[in-house]
Amino acid sequence: MKLKKFPRGHKIIVSETGLLSLVGGKWTTYRIMAEELVDKAILVHHLEAKRCVTEHLSLYGNVSENTSKLNSHRYVYGSELQALETLERTTLGSSEKLHPNYDFTVSEVIFAITHEMARTVEDILARRMRLLFLDAQAAIEVAPQVATILAETLQKNSLWAKKKADEFIALAKGYLIAS
Repeated sequence: MKLKKFPRGHKIIVSETGLLSLVGGKWTTYRIMAEELVDKAILVHHLEAKRCVTEHLSLYGNVSENTSKLNSHRYVYGSELQALETLERTTLGSSEKLHPNYDFTVSEVIFAITHEMARTVEDILARRMRLLFLDAQAAIEVAPQVATILAETLQKNSLWAKKKADEFIALAKGYLIAS
């Protein structure tokens, strides 16, 4: 089978109605692409030209000097670490660890739901915490607790929570290493 190479460049298209579309590109050059798109919009629509300031703007949750020095997984919260810590101080039981072998806490589950729009057990345990990839068995063990927190936070019932936990566990079993 011959592999095809796909270009990683981007292109700005201006429609007859003046709609600007940005196609292609890659995540690592998003700021450059955005700057080019704004420059094109200024030109096409005769807008007031302003100097681009995005190069030095921090993104939501961006790692700062303070958080990058943390000796834990929590450095990923960046500028949102204080919000996570406040949640932990003000929500009873949220500083409890999900699993005895890992430092992930209940507050991180709540934070993922309330601040990051996490809506599934998989989203929390695979994408946010990465626990599914670190230790699938541990992820399976905490799935019912995570599903319960998810249900309580989203105002769903216990049947919904059980279904979501079961769905995740079925998926996670595929990540277990056969002995």
